[in-house]
Amino acid sequence: MITSCTSALTRIRCSTPAPPAWQCLSRQLNIPWALPNALGQIRTATKRAGGSIKNHGGSAGRRLGIKKFSDEFVTPGSIIVRQRGTKFHPGQHVLMGRDHTLYAAVPGYVRFYIQTSGRFSRKYVGLVLDRGERLPRDEAEHGRSRYFGLVELNGVETA
Repeated sequence: MITSCTSALTRIRCSTPAPPAWQCLSRQLNIPWALPNALGQIRTATKRAGGSIKNHGGSAGRRLGIKKFSDEFVTPGSIIVRQRGTKFHPGQHVLMGRDHTLYAAVPGYVRFYIQTSGRFSRKYVGLVLDRGERLPRDEAEHGRSRYFGLVELNGVETA
């Protein structure tokens, strides 16, 4: 029975199969069998690496933002702005929900405007009855815009 490592052409047929080439080389070079990777054996993956992600995709968007733009007509209860925090503040005839949603209290046209007080400026959303009216309203010239039962009282004459 021949167990030495020789060439495949000159080797005499034996009952045991020939050892792998790296084992023969490690015997000839007197290298321990524990280092086959150093001699070029490469282990290949049978599956692709999946990778890793952070936060596992999260949740769907909350659909925040401006829902009705300037000069759009709204009815009472219409949502004008959905927001987190007070990026926009409620102005004339606009109310704020507990999640900071701004909605219309009366029918009218939407107006966006900025008011400054000292060093700070705030963005406001208000409603006007006439399309050409501007906000903030000059109360000395036009008076207050008041509604009772969804009817503006400023335009009504009393006898």
